Amino acid sequence: MAEPLLGYQPLVAHHVAGSGLVSVGSWAVGPAGSAGLDLGRGVELDVDAARPGCLVGLTIELPSGDPPDALSGDLRRRLDLLLGPGHGDAVVALLRAAARDPLRPQTARLTGSGGPSAGSGSADLADPPGDDAASPVAPALQRAAVAFGFACAPGAPPMVRAVGLLEAAVELAAIGGVLDVDGMVERDLHIGVDLLLDAVAGASGPVPGGKAARAVAGLLRRVTTLTPAQSLATARLTSLAREFERGAARAGLRLHDHRLPGTAGARPRPDLRRPALPAADQPRPPGRVPVDVGSLPGALAEAPVAASRIGAAEVEVRIDGWAWRRGGLWARAFHRRDGGLLAVAPVRADLGDATARLLVPPDAIRRLEVDVTDRPEMPRASPALAFMQRAIHLGRLAAQAERLRDLASANLRWRQSARHWARAGDDKRAEAARALGDGGIGSLTLDDRRRPNEPGAPLVVDLIDAGR
Repeated sequence: MAEPLLGYQPLVAHHVAGSGLVSVGSWAVGPAGSAGLDLGRGVELDVDAARPGCLVGLTIELPSGDPPDALSGDLRRRLDLLLGPGHGDAVVALLRAAARDPLRPQTARLTGSGGPSAGSGSADLADPPGDDAASPVAPALQRAAVAFGFACAPGAPPMVRAVGLLEAAVELAAIGGVLDVDGMVERDLHIGVDLLLDAVAGASGPVPGGKAARAVAGLLRRVTTLTPAQSLATARLTSLAREFERGAARAGLRLHDHRLPGTAGARPRPDLRRPALPAADQPRPPGRVPVDVGSLPGALAEAPVAASRIGAAEVEVRIDGWAWRRGGLWARAFHRRDGGLLAVAPVRADLGDATARLLVPPDAIRRLEVDVTDRPEMPRASPALAFMQRAIHLGRLAAQAERLRDLASANLRWRQSARHWARAGDDKRAEAARALGDGGIGSLTLDDRRRPNEPGAPLVVDLIDAGR
């Protein structure tokens, strides 16, 4: 049998007490966090975001309400493909045991030959061994997981979302027939194509130029091989690929409306020469409102976020230059003394900026604090959690810089990530990030490039996100 798609790595299967979940992996997440990929039918993959050749975990969920005997041979086959011969039976056995006694945590070590070494209670999960003791996750799964992470990141511009989905789908298509994920590939291709055509036709953010434009053209040609040859979408994508190749976007020329028939016409570009004027009954601005910068997640920690009172009961939150990165973001107002939530509103585009208007009680407007989040239903992050979120974000920027072979930026970001991990109280990940910053890709030898540690070639979505 061919090498398993997740490589040969020492693994432990662990049942999460009180659930129908079994997690398989080493539980070693690096300083850039993990990148997840849904493989359908209750199976989800997580790899290390900085070193995607390293498996973090595979989560298998017992279908709700199904008896243990209903677990199909198809699940065993998929797990054998992912983990190696015999591992499918071991994981299914653990799922069945979990279904019989859901409140009892159970553990099974999966040996190299696939046979389980069963036990119960908590396992002492050590760090994964060196690279020479393991083979990496299949490249298609590595790249698909990282690309999908770009597409799902809060505040990702429409072009990044579109290219991330298309690239993940193209990578998964290479193993779609083997792993039976063709349905998911088709879904992501459909969504990605719609997003791309809409982004280009509606001027939803900057259009790629230069090296990024050529990379997108190559990706679109790969996408057309996966769509029906005579479909309207294929024709539009082929035409758009030619325009990118001719440098139309790089020269700033207006691209044609590539949306499919039956959709609305292209949205007009905003007139950036006409400044936005406040309404007559909303004089600008009586004063600034504090922003809780300590709770801003990810990229927002480095964004120019400001808030101002624009009336007796209204606050405007503005993020300069973030019009195309506003997707999924919300602004919130809290009472500064007791932390009570007073208002929440979606972030919208205002010319080139992203803004939100919050209507608050007039008697509390001078005692407010605001934040911006992609999880408006959640309470504000604690300082430790905020530091952890920033550390992961900086680690992912460092990993991206490594793939782009920008050693100086990568080392700087790793050192910044290390400082934030230290502030979050995680000395182990702080040391790991510091070591990556001190070594970087410049220390890799030719032999290292075949190991799971290797940063890998840049993705198309790397070039789009970095503005290359």
